[in-house]
Amino acid sequence: MIILKLVRKLRTKTYTRNILQSVREEYVKLANDVVDELLNDIQGWKEKPRFTYYVAVSSNLWLVEIKMDARASISQIYRWVDQGTGLSGPRHSAYPIYPVQAKVLHFKVPHYPQTLPTGPVIGPRIVLGHGSSYQGDVFTYKVTHPGITPRHFVKTITDKLKNRAWSGGFKARTDKAVKAGIRRSKQWWSK
Repeated sequence: MIILKLVRKLRTKTYTRNILQSVREEYVKLANDVVDELLNDIQGWKEKPRFTYYVAVSSNLWLVEIKMDARASISQIYRWVDQGTGLSGPRHSAYPIYPVQAKVLHFKVPHYPQTLPTGPVIGPRIVLGHGSSYQGDVFTYKVTHPGITPRHFVKTITDKLKNRAWSGGFKARTDKAVKAGIRRSKQWWSK
């Protein structure tokens, strides 16, 4: 499942092998940085989704894709936390939770999650630790859950990478790689 995709279509096919190689190298670094940032957002999780990347650099398309193994159950949990569920999610409605392996639901209140959702500010998420819960025990047959507030891990990184003014963004790193490829080509021609 593709969770983030950055594409730069080229206007001309006259790019040299050195430029393409420089861009390919920079995109691999960029993809590794994105994967590291995604993993950093969930550093307190015991189990983490597996992120992979695909980089394609040719004469007519430059592409970086970050993928997540959709078959793993932790990937579904990551999507719920990233995009939200219930009232905050795509369906915008609370949902019932029933016991599956027991006759009643049992949980402790209040519960404190490991991360807090961020607002419109782009920045690091607040890490509370390993999550905690205490005070009372609750036993019930059904809970109507309002949903998980989205953390917007992917959207935050995507917005940051698309920011043209940021030196670590997609465009800035692409321009830097092209310039490095041109310098490499000039060195090769001057020999």
